[in-house]
Amino acid sequence: MILAAVGTTVATDFDYRPAASLPVTGTLAPDASEVYSRLPDSLKGKVRDELWALGLNSAGLAVRFRSDSPALAVRWHSRNKFSMNHMTPTGIRGLDLYMLQGDSTWTFVNSGRPSMSSHSSRSTLVENMQPGVEREYMLYLSLYDGVDSLFIGVDSAATLAALAPFAKEQHSSNSRRSHPHPHQSQGHHAVIPSRRVLSGKGGYCGEDE
Repeated sequence: MILAAVGTTVATDFDYRPAASLPVTGTLAPDASEVYSRLPDSLKGKVRDELWALGLNSAGLAVRFRSDSPALAVRWHSRNKFSMNHMTPTGIRGLDLYMLQGDSTWTFVNSGRPSMSSHSSRSTLVENMQPGVEREYMLYLSLYDGVDSLFIGVDSAATLAALAPFAKEQHSSNSRRSHPHPHQSQGHHAVIPSRRVLSGKGGYCGEDE
């Protein structure tokens, strides 16, 4: 059984480790001075300021990692703290976590809900998992805002290892491994898998097996 908590309150003591060393998937500028930028530094000053600002939004960007922690949390700082009257803060500035299943499909786990009052947010994404079991994750970043800094919270004795971005062939329809893609209309970053089971709070609470 996997239990998840969504929100800005973190009840467990986590060891927060910087995610800057984790390779970023979905960027055209992996060596940009801004870690979570979609545009290379060479375009700064050559494109309109509005376009450059949009390039600093983290829509479509994700980090992949592996961990054996029985619980995961995330701490991040939003660049602009945008708000819109037609969309929830979670859809604008939240983060979405996916877990790779044994059949090579990705399952939505939980969303990190941003703070309503601050640029800085922290949220428990999943907890009470079996300890010592290594799992592969993908964390999608904010859709309509930028992320200045990102930290992954794990148990102090747990491992946190980087995974390489997907190869080009893994994005094709012939790939044996499917992975989530942005799905703007639903406010999440992928089509909801059929195996996703929801708790009363909208968190991932286990598998239907």
